Amino acid sequence: KDTKLSNGIADLFRGEFRNYIRCVNVNYESSRNEFFYDLSLAIKGCENLENSFKLYVAKERLDGNNQHSAGEYGKQDADMGTEFLQLPKVLHLHLRDFDYSTLRMEKVNEKFEFPKEIDLTQFVVNPGDRSFEPNRYLYDLYGILVHSGGVYGGHYYAFLRTSTNPQWYKFDDSCVTKEETETAVQDNYGGSIYANYNPNARTNPYSYAYQYSRMKRYSGYMLVYVRREDADHIFQPISTNEIPQHLIDYVKQAELEAKMKKERQIEESNTLTINVISQSDLENWNLQGNFNGKAS
Repeated sequence: KDTKLSNGIADLFRGEFRNYIRCVNVNYESSRNEFFYDLSLAIKGCENLENSFKLYVAKERLDGNNQHSAGEYGKQDADMGTEFLQLPKVLHLHLRDFDYSTLRMEKVNEKFEFPKEIDLTQFVVNPGDRSFEPNRYLYDLYGILVHSGGVYGGHYYAFLRTSTNPQWYKFDDSCVTKEETETAVQDNYGGSIYANYNPNARTNPYSYAYQYSRMKRYSGYMLVYVRREDADHIFQPISTNEIPQHLIDYVKQAELEAKMKKERQIEESNTLTINVISQSDLENWNLQGNFNGKAS
């Protein structure tokens, strides 16, 4: 609070959209603006990310028995939908696996492509003076959270770019490794995987690769896109004077405790405990089975 970072979360992650109902034949509209920090996009049947955005903003016509009640205008044909007013600097996308028709979770394994860069300008309406400048809403892919497994269980790991450098890293629990772009991006589209894949497999139904093809159990689950014009600022090094003092103190204390714990472990590993037993102790213990005061 009360610092230049007090609005930092909203500045990075908050966008805005409008839910609306607009009458077709009269000048009447009902709408509500809302902020969002991530978007949940349908992937089933969409094939790629652009089609998911098109589905998100698609209009639904309200007519016939489903006409909209437009106040003094009475029942009217209308369009209902969602439109984006502003997209954030860092865009978090959840690839949805909830079926609203059955109200059940499902794991969608069909192939769904998400590009390394995407221009979302076409999805922003009435965006203001600067919004139609070149690359205003051009985004680059920086993160992919992958889910491996079924709908009710599995394992999560992530592929991330930690700077504007194109190098990808895989974060799998405590293991971090460098990875090629194809492994980080294209391999997580979902779809089929072929054992010993042969490019001619589909023309030969008796080939090993064709018979043993199967759907992947892993695919992208969350995507992180960063607006290109903001990337240099977002990933610039953080100077010490920008870090709140209480965080500096916290890290120093944590480092001190870790150092003391390590020193204790070293001391314990170099310590040998010796138990000395006297002759009288041995005699007393053996008297447990004695007779007439004599050791047995």
